Amino acid sequence: MKAHVQYFCGHEADVDLVGSAAVRQQKLAGLKKSLCAACLAEAWNACVAGCLPREMSIDQWEREYPDCRRMKVDAEKGTVIAWVPENRA
Repeated sequence: MKAHVQYFCGHEADVDLVGSAAVRQQKLAGLKKSLCAACLAEAWNACVAGCLPREMSIDQWEREYPDCRRMKVDAEKGTVIAWVPENRA
């Protein structure tokens, strides 16, 4: 089902929603509380500006870089790729 949504950022879009009526209403309510894809990407880019991706152990990340965003976690290897500011890399 197509629905028109106004995101929290004020942008609007038509979205496809699937599932029961209750599920569709729940998804629509969630979209209204979130940013559109463009604003989300802009916020993410601002968050990691001046940072470099760095692979490290999960322990090292938790100890030394808990304030840095994770990009990927490999539980099997026990590693994480985190966005680390250039001056701390």
